[in-house]
Amino acid sequence: MKRHFALLPLTVALTLASSACLNIYASAPSSKSSPVEVASAPPSKSNRSVEVAQNSNQSVQVSHDASNVSSDNSQSEQIGGLSPSQQASLKSLGIAIAVPSAIPAGYTVIKVDTEPCPENASRSEKGTCRFGPQYGIVYRNAEQNSCFAIEATGGGVGGVPREYAAKVKTELLGETSLLFGQENGEFKTPSAEQLDSPQPNLLTDWAGVGPFYRISGGDIARNAYYKGGSPLCQNTITPNQAIEIMQSLTWLN
Repeated sequence: MKRHFALLPLTVALTLASSACLNIYASAPSSKSSPVEVASAPPSKSNRSVEVAQNSNQSVQVSHDASNVSSDNSQSEQIGGLSPSQQASLKSLGIAIAVPSAIPAGYTVIKVDTEPCPENASRSEKGTCRFGPQYGIVYRNAEQNSCFAIEATGGGVGGVPREYAAKVKTELLGETSLLFGQENGEFKTPSAEQLDSPQPNLLTDWAGVGPFYRISGGDIARNAYYKGGSPLCQNTITPNQAIEIMQSLTWLN
């Protein structure tokens, strides 16, 4: 398995479990069925976040959660809900950073995980190395205890089957697929009701050509970032929310 990383204002919990190494669950649509195609949705404004203490110059995995937070009121609006220091940590990876411009109401950033390439690793023109670098940005609605994550990796992606699949067209990364349900590889077309209700094992297929980007729902985010029976991220967003977020991705300048 690969390393797995992983939206308006609410108070971020001050005590969170420590982050763990990320397990990337890759996914790929099957040719067994033709998933429903989803039209583009307009992005909305991003929410504010908190600044998390961090060290972006390490050559090992760096995790920034809300355990040590201080209010950052220097900006009335922050890109992707990220504080300036969180943005700097992501940019230090040396790859293009995709962040959402549409974040569901009540979601704020609670963790930013980064893992750079090894110090002497060979890099491509896009800054990628073998299986890296990678990052995960975890968003949480504290009232609903619901999460999702924006994730990226330099390579090494594979395929994970799912029960349901829907095609999603994005302006930034081209076409991808929204996936959820059991890992049985049926890739059935979801109903409108399913798309508007929280679904288990929700994620999108990896999009892009390296680095690769995706959205993961609460189930995957909890297992990747809060192992050990953490009570965090017990719930997830709906497929329609995931589609809107994916279509709103923009580059962090």
